[in-house]
Amino acid sequence: MDIRLRTLNPNQDYPRLADLLSTTELEPVSPDMLLARQQSAPPAQVQHTTLAISTQNSVLGFSQILHNPWVHRGQFWVSIVVDPAWRRRGIGSALYDHALAFLDTQEANLLITQVRDNSAPGLEFALHRGFTLTSYTLESWLYLSDFDDARFHDFPERLQASGIQFFTLADIEATNEHQRWLYDLHRRIYETGSNSAHKKRVSISSFHDFQRMLFLAPWFRPEGQFIAADGERWVGTATVGHYINCNSMHNTFTGVERAYRGRGIALALKLLAIRYARQRRADYILTRNDAENAAMLAINRKLGYQVKGGYFSLACRIEFAH
Repeated sequence: MDIRLRTLNPNQDYPRLADLLSTTELEPVSPDMLLARQQSAPPAQVQHTTLAISTQNSVLGFSQILHNPWVHRGQFWVSIVVDPAWRRRGIGSALYDHALAFLDTQEANLLITQVRDNSAPGLEFALHRGFTLTSYTLESWLYLSDFDDARFHDFPERLQASGIQFFTLADIEATNEHQRWLYDLHRRIYETGSNSAHKKRVSISSFHDFQRMLFLAPWFRPEGQFIAADGERWVGTATVGHYINCNSMHNTFTGVERAYRGRGIALALKLLAIRYARQRRADYILTRNDAENAAMLAINRKLGYQVKGGYFSLACRIEFAH
């Protein structure tokens, strides 16, 4: 069909982009969220967004390309979103071809994307262009009005009696040294994780990037950063962010060092995250986990999380002729 492509104008286009993104997510996306993401993006991030415009000057879809400094050189995230009413008219193909032309200038060699598990056309679109499935992530919700805290009345107190202490970054002075401790803990947890396919695709971010990605995120609160410690050693952590536009909390990360797993520390951290979300009067708390992470999914079920959906991660090797 007759369309033209142009680059993004954030002040003008974010409301429409938020509407389009909301057709692909279980939670609504707001223009303020998109602006916050832009403002917290690392300086070295490569971002290229292209809009498909109709002859009536309506935005029918967009493509977005991202490269963050903490992933391997040559690896780019690509996303194509088209208004459901305008799909199967060549708009997605035009946006993808335009994205490839830009990626050719960036020496890209690996593309990463995600497709919701209820979008058969989206999955077909990606597979047809050479993408292959790499992982499946489950999205689980816990409605806080339904949570029965009485079932866990002795957690995390039982663990504290055994020597494990729990606190937040709001309980201590969040110095640069403490931020470094949290970064090192993330590294130790990540390096002993089970998702080897993910580790092949993504490298650990630098401390500077970690600081910007976490502590400057619009949803970050020190009281939502939980730490488990054995004496002076930090051994586990859980991160909770507040998404005001839909009054939800996201448990974005929970992890425990390998030597301390199987002792209930992850359960205690998730329980503290839930209690914090209730204090903030959020409607629900959301978490995402790799479908192969059986241990964490079992903890979610014990706490009462319900799986609401999921998404496929896909990758595609590309090579440009020069």
